[in-house]
Amino acid sequence: MSSRLSTTRGLKKPRGRASRRLTSNKLNDDILLNIFHLYQLDYLYTRDEEDSSGRNVRLRWDRQRWWYKLAQVCRKWRCLILASPIRLDIHLLCSYGVPVADMLAHSPPLPLAIWYSNGDREMTAKDEEDALLALSHHDRVHRISLCMPASKLGKFINAMDDEFPNLEHIRISSGPGGSTVQMFPTTFQAPNLRHAWTSCRPIGSPLVTATVGLVSLELMDVPSSPWFPPSYILARLSLMPQLTTLRIHFHSPHPNRDVESPAATHVMLPNLQVFSYRGVTAYLEGLARMRAPILSVLDVRFFNQLTFTVPRLMEFMEASESLVFNSVDITFNENSLELMTGPDPSQQQRALCLQITCKHLDWQVASAVQIFDSISPVLSGVEELTLSHVAHNQSSHTHDEVDRTQWRKLFRLFSNVKSLGVPESLSGVLSHSLCSENGEMSLELLPNLLVLQYLGRSTVGDVFTSFINEQQAAGHSVNLVASSSSYTSWHQMQRLQKKEQRRLQKQQRRQLQKEQRRLQQGRKGLKEVQQKEQWRLQQEELQRLQQQDQKEWQQYLQQSQQVAEPPNDRIEHLVEALAIRISAEKEYFTVLLLLDLATGEKKRRLLTELHELAQTIEQADEILSDSLEDYRSETILLETLDPELEHDGA
Repeated sequence: MSSRLSTTRGLKKPRGRASRRLTSNKLNDDILLNIFHLYQLDYLYTRDEEDSSGRNVRLRWDRQRWWYKLAQVCRKWRCLILASPIRLDIHLLCSYGVPVADMLAHSPPLPLAIWYSNGDREMTAKDEEDALLALSHHDRVHRISLCMPASKLGKFINAMDDEFPNLEHIRISSGPGGSTVQMFPTTFQAPNLRHAWTSCRPIGSPLVTATVGLVSLELMDVPSSPWFPPSYILARLSLMPQLTTLRIHFHSPHPNRDVESPAATHVMLPNLQVFSYRGVTAYLEGLARMRAPILSVLDVRFFNQLTFTVPRLMEFMEASESLVFNSVDITFNENSLELMTGPDPSQQQRALCLQITCKHLDWQVASAVQIFDSISPVLSGVEELTLSHVAHNQSSHTHDEVDRTQWRKLFRLFSNVKSLGVPESLSGVLSHSLCSENGEMSLELLPNLLVLQYLGRSTVGDVFTSFINEQQAAGHSVNLVASSSSYTSWHQMQRLQKKEQRRLQKQQRRQLQKEQRRLQQGRKGLKEVQQKEQWRLQQEELQRLQQQDQKEWQQYLQQSQQVAEPPNDRIEHLVEALAIRISAEKEYFTVLLLLDLATGEKKRRLLTELHELAQTIEQADEILSDSLEDYRSETILLETLDPELEHDGA
């Protein structure tokens, strides 16, 4: 309990008085109740390890005290738990060594759970007195679980002679010899009963009478009695529309001729999902008049018989839309033959389980042919077939030799198999049975077989060489795979092939991406070459413009020298500054155009050159400004001194 509650042990412990009250003060009642409810589901219920379907969730009756320590944590938790008995499904447990009288006198009026089902522990006189006292509180009893010898169980069953309005779970068993237990009192009533498990006589019992809300009904160790005909149980089942789980297990076999055949009327069970039966074929034929459209788990176990005839079993299976068979495992054990199938065997969820109690291999194969022939339409769609064999220690060599015809009849029922797993112990006889003889057609057996899996530690050798060569000669290829560990099914091989295809596709995508990167790099190199060529042409154009400007400047100087009156020094300086500015301005705009196309080091060099040209233009502007100002000043002075110079100054 303490390990389940310490969920914040790994967190950093906060500081301060307010932080220590964080859990109890900040969490509201709804959050706490949800936490308690989840804890209750995890602690009180567990999966039944004996259930081959893996779907049966079993109630742990011995853990009804799960809320005791929670109620001792603080007053808030205790008040909250005691105020929510229905939501949290809490009970007062009446069990071995519990002082029931004192508990009832000093405890709130909570529902009672009566549990005396420990087969290794014997009830004392005080325990019997306490159990009878608890049963006397009819209106508070919610769950009953009693497992004890028949000599003691009778007094407790007789004590249940009244109405139990709140009883939902009941489990009654006497262990060995349970079929001799007396029947329930006719005055016993449980209108709200939902789960019933009993090994007492079901005939006349209120447990199988009109209980509309019953969800699961398990009749175990039913005595082999003609007073419990299929018509009786069908009439009771017709009044249980909410039933989801039905188990009927007989204690021992009885002759098929003693089983009464019911009327040809069907009983609809719209919510039935799990059906388990153990008995003879004739009784199942009577129960097969049920119709369960959403049945998902079918578990049938037959006692040993000379002949097996179950034509109505196929009708019962076809009425269900959820029974889908893709793979089948057939196991020849020491004492029984088992067929298990399901949509996903890796998850251990077996949709169908057929078991026949017989010892020798030849009997097992003959029985399998009879049973499987009755459900051949379902087995014809199976794609994976795996055979397993456990040799019987006391089986004679005669019983181990199975007629070749029986094996071929068995394989004909699986016409759509694509993958076949053969154990090492049966490889010799099966290789001989698969090969055709005396005019038999090569593709008569397993025409769609693709993979033959050899399951053994030793080498396969040439055991199946004749069969494979015969298939190849008929134009059909079969791959032989030897496996010393786990069986590789056809679907698993399909998944491996798809995985290899995805790997190849991924490799092709990588190569394509690599080619695209190389192409991008080639395009990038071509673009760089084009940029270099454009840069060279621009440089040539710049040089041509510079040469043209220099040529025009030389022509301007020559024209200036041809003037009749020689210019003075200041005018020459002004003209030279103006020429420098014009040349620098042209070169500035040229570099500015080249800057848009340049990158890297070239761009930095052009920026430096652009900055220098801007400084040159700025210096030339300063010289021009100063020279023009001086020239205007001198001209004004000369005009003042000599008016005749006004024309010359202009």
